[in-house]
Amino acid sequence: MYVVTRLFYCRCTNLFLFWESNLLHTKTNLSYFFAVNRNEAFNLGSNARLICSNKIWTKAVFVIWNIELKHKTCKISFNHEGQSSNSCNDGKSLQNSTDQSFLHIPNFSVNDVGVYKCESAYTGGNENYNITVGVTAPPVVSAWLERRGNKMVAVCRAERGIPAANISWSVTGNHSVTQQNNPDGVVTVESQLEVPEDIDRENLTCIVRHQLKNNSWSLLLMKGSETAVDAYAYNRT
Repeated sequence: MYVVTRLFYCRCTNLFLFWESNLLHTKTNLSYFFAVNRNEAFNLGSNARLICSNKIWTKAVFVIWNIELKHKTCKISFNHEGQSSNSCNDGKSLQNSTDQSFLHIPNFSVNDVGVYKCESAYTGGNENYNITVGVTAPPVVSAWLERRGNKMVAVCRAERGIPAANISWSVTGNHSVTQQNNPDGVVTVESQLEVPEDIDRENLTCIVRHQLKNNSWSLLLMKGSETAVDAYAYNRT
C-alpha cells in the first residue's frame, strides 16, 4: 500500500489543504483535511451565528466546538448518533438550519470575545476552523461649544463604542484627544478644539468615524449662545 500526502497552501484565504490517497491494488479511497483561520466580529447585544462548515449537517459524523474565552474555556459537541454535550452553560448552543449546523450565541457581549475552534468530520473528510471573534458597538455621538474665558472651545464626544472611534474636525487648530477605557470593554473618546477666531463657527463640523460598517457621523455645531449649543448630525453613512 502506498500513502501519498500532499500539502497545498492558499495565501489569499489562509487555507491549508491536505489530500491523502490510500492506494491498495485497484481500490482508491480519497479523503481530505483542511484548516482555516479567520476573524469575525458581532454587534454588541446581537444574536451571533458561527458556521463551522458549509457541509450539510445531516452528513456530519461529529462537530466539536472548543471555546477559549477570557474567563473560561468550554466545549460543545454532537455526533450523528444524536449524542451531545455542552459545558458552556451560558446560552450558547448548537443549532441546525435546513442545511447547516451553526453555533448560536445569544445577546453577544464582551464576555463572548475569544477564540472558537471547530472541528467537523463527515464521510470523506475533516475540517478545522480557528475563528477569532470580537465585538463591535456604535458610539453615541454628541458635540457642543463652550465659552472658557475669552476662548471658544468645541467639544466632540463618541461614547461607549467598540472599538474606539476616530474624531476629526473640519478646520485645523489646537486640539486634544482623551480616551476612556471602561471595565466593560466600551471606549469613550473626546476631542476638544480651541476654535480659531477667524473661522465661521456656523460651519464648524466634527467628524466621527467608526469601524462598525464604516459608519461616520458629521456633526454641525449650530451656534445658539455663547455658552452652549447643540450639535446637529446632518450626515451618517
